[in-house]
Formats: sequence, structure tokens, C-alpha cells
Amino acid sequence: YHGHKTSKSVLLVHGIYSSPFHFKGMAQAYFKAGFNVVTVLLPGHWDKDFYSIDRLTFNDWIKEVDAGYELAREVGDQVILSGHSLGALLSVEQSLK
Repeated sequence: YHGHKTSKSVLLVHGIYSSPFHFKGMAQAYFKAGFNVVTVLLPGHWDKDFYSIDRLTFNDWIKEVDAGYELAREVGDQVILSGHSLGALLSVEQSLK
């Protein structure tokens, strides 16, 4: 976060069994380019209970991406969605709203 709203922000959404750490290099590159960067940790990922992910639905992940998108809108005039694997699917779903 640059400390102010930027013209563009980016929301990075990781893939299944991954984490926002997957995007560390990309997040740094976007930040250096002047973007505010938002990442989400999808529910069920990196929980102490390894099987908690089995009790979740796609809608649980959609809600987390919705929250990340709202934050990205607060810190950037235009939001760019980017995701890997499951995160890409969730990013496309978000862009259709």
C-alpha cells in the first residue's frame, strides 16, 4: 500500500493448496510500478486443520474474493484481477459481476 489511492490496484488470487506467497515477486513488481496490491488467503488454505478445505464450498472462496475486490476498489481507481489456476477461475467469476 502506497499510503494513498492509486490510479490502479491489483487483486491477486492464489490457486488451490497455495497461498498469497506464490505472488510475492509479482506483487513487488506491481507495487514498484505504482499499483496498490491486494492479496487474499482463500478459506481452508494453510489452516491447522488440513481437512478444513474439504468442508468448504466454492461460495466460501467467492466471498473472500468479493472482500478482496472491495478492498482493491478502495485503494485503486481501476482494479486489475489476476489469479493462478483456481484463482484465475475466481478472478473471471469476479469480473463477470
